Amino acid sequence: MTSNSETVFLPVPVKNTEKKGSHSSMAFFVSACLWSFLTFGLAWKFATYSIWIVVAGVLIFSVPIFLCGFYSATIYKIRRLNMFQSKGFLHRLFSRRALMWIFWVLWAMFSSFFMLIQFHTYDPFEWAIYFLVIPVFWLVFIGARRIYGKELKPYLVTHSSLQLARKICPIVMLLIYVLAHILLNHFTIYPTLESAVAVEKSKVADMTGSALVMETSQFLAFYAGIKAYVLGKIAVLEPTWQMLFLCLGNLVIFYNACCILSCFLIPRIEYRRILAPLTEDVIPSKPSVVRIVIAFAVFSFIAGFIFLPGVASLEIYMRQTPEFKEFREHVEKQTLVKVELIDNHFFREGTLQELDMAKLQSLKEIEIAYIRVENQLDRGFDKLEDNVDEFLDWYYSLFGEYTRLAKLLVGDLETYMEDKMVEYFEKGDVFE
Repeated sequence: MTSNSETVFLPVPVKNTEKKGSHSSMAFFVSACLWSFLTFGLAWKFATYSIWIVVAGVLIFSVPIFLCGFYSATIYKIRRLNMFQSKGFLHRLFSRRALMWIFWVLWAMFSSFFMLIQFHTYDPFEWAIYFLVIPVFWLVFIGARRIYGKELKPYLVTHSSLQLARKICPIVMLLIYVLAHILLNHFTIYPTLESAVAVEKSKVADMTGSALVMETSQFLAFYAGIKAYVLGKIAVLEPTWQMLFLCLGNLVIFYNACCILSCFLIPRIEYRRILAPLTEDVIPSKPSVVRIVIAFAVFSFIAGFIFLPGVASLEIYMRQTPEFKEFREHVEKQTLVKVELIDNHFFREGTLQELDMAKLQSLKEIEIAYIRVENQLDRGFDKLEDNVDEFLDWYYSLFGEYTRLAKLLVGDLETYMEDKMVEYFEKGDVFE
């Protein structure tokens, strides 16, 4: 009975998989393009008019990131439970998904909030790099699926392929991002750090619809200005691995983009695993009505009774607390240090002027020391002239002449004369 069911069942999934594979590519790119337009529209309008766009944008972005992460966590739980023989206490303990659920809810909401602020500052070049994630992710996924499809269990093929693509694609995109900046020379050289920060802040100047977003965007613009200024200086000197280090923050954006794209490649039937009990079945069972109602109730509770009141409370706090803005401006003033480039090295602004002042002071001290040394040399030479007379008296004396004649015969005249000159000329330590 079992063998007959296998012979009847196996050819059907293979055929359907091929059909779905050809269809999924078109469906994926259509869904990805629609999502790209939605992303661009949300980023353009984000926090420019009202707070409701902030709430809607974060919720819209959070849902696919959460679904991808929670689906991946569910498959991980299923694989981990394979070690148990029976469904006892440990099996029930390790099958809990509450912690992973909470983690992905928080990650999706917080990262979506900062991503939308970042998208609002993108220029056409950065948008082009961001949308390049779509074909890169697809190619990595297809390659991984061809490898895993021959060896893994059916329910693990899609998950493992997407997981590998989410690991490789962000790194590839980061390298593309850095290389594109280097090859296309897409750097802005700012004369001062203040000008770089001012330019970045001008990109978020219209985000006045929400006090929470406005203050957050000011901090992010401050960081982006410092990064842009340093990248411009590094590009002038020599592109190095330091550029890659400064761009590591883009990994989060590329990773979340891969999470969103993963939702378009997870088969619809696989989404049952998110709500259904953990199982290795190729076709998971439909979740019960009770589980669907509970999931909907939990989502409504989080969105309506935690997220919305939380955002509203933060918004009111930001509007009624000018001290927060004063604190931010104080921090910026304290940390914004002007720098200048001297011999391919960064120094605090004013260092060159201080060096010039030190040079002038040193020249004055050298001039005074030079006059003092000249006076000392004059006195030394005066004493030396006095010693010359004593040397000449000895030189022309009878004893001196016969002594030199004897030294000449012996062959030691030059050494003898040197010793005598030192003896007479340095008498009294004239240059002490």
